[in-house]
Amino acid sequence: MGSALVPIEGLFLLPNSIQAQIIVKGICRNETATIEASMSGIQISDEVVDYYSTDFKKQKKVVYFRCALNPGGTQIVLKDSVEDRDAVGVYQEKTPEESKRRFEAMKDKLTVDDPCFIVFDFWFRKGERVENKMGVISWISDECPVKKRMVYGSVKDALTRKLDGTKSIQANDKGDLEFDSVVSVFK
Repeated sequence: MGSALVPIEGLFLLPNSIQAQIIVKGICRNETATIEASMSGIQISDEVVDYYSTDFKKQKKVVYFRCALNPGGTQIVLKDSVEDRDAVGVYQEKTPEESKRRFEAMKDKLTVDDPCFIVFDFWFRKGERVENKMGVISWISDECPVKKRMVYGSVKDALTRKLDGTKSIQANDKGDLEFDSVVSVFK
């Protein structure tokens, strides 16, 4: 009452509410639903969620992984990852310096026309202790085509929800990706 209905592709949402009024062939009914996908309908693949839960979070053998839209444009899938070992297979020491080195190497791989989500394990000093936090970076360059920017922007919240509500930031150019500034957000 008093709230305006907002049309979104045949679905009418009450502002600030999960309650939706759906009109189907002249029949009106109220539905309450948990939305698992993004507003665009793009799903987060189980592969991404499983990889995050096992290899990244529990086993801690991955420094970061990137995920992106599949060629069909229907799912966010695992794109690539960097394990926490050197070329000979020896696991690297988890230090803020090593984390910064890996972050800079990851940043060098980013291109303006290829948006992605990066899930990174940040190591930093907090007083005398070394701690870590995981975070999601949405890499969506301002130079990327508008349609891609809109699609990736609509998926970000769904991805962070699927990854246990991990904090996220958005970077639109490499200047937004200064290691110390990014880490301060996730501390």
